[in-house]
Amino acid sequence: MITYMSMVKTKKEMAPGEMPLPALMESMGKLIVEMNAKGKMLSTGGLAPTAQGFKARIDGTRIAITDGPFTEAKEVIGGYAIMRAETREEMMEDARRFLQLHIDVGMTDLELEVRPMSFPPGGQCG
Repeated sequence: MITYMSMVKTKKEMAPGEMPLPALMESMGKLIVEMNAKGKMLSTGGLAPTAQGFKARIDGTRIAITDGPFTEAKEVIGGYAIMRAETREEMMEDARRFLQLHIDVGMTDLELEVRPMSFPPGGQCG
């Protein structure tokens, strides 16, 4: 099995306390239950708005911390999932299923970035 991290990116950040559409939450819940039963879903969740976060970066030889919100961001990571799949093609099909749930409720401006994960020795999930 290959372990992947998928990051949900959108151009519109949700306001604090704003929940996704109930129909989307219901269909997502069903998909997550299915993926859990198959042993494919390791972890998933949404992220708080950037106003509640910060960025830490190296600036020359010092560390700089910047509080959110990050208004210059063109896209926002709104959630993530860590999943397993036997092949890249299988993961691509899972990504299509996830995006279709959003299309079904009228959300048409969303991107899912999916990348295989690598782990230090002894550090792999499960």
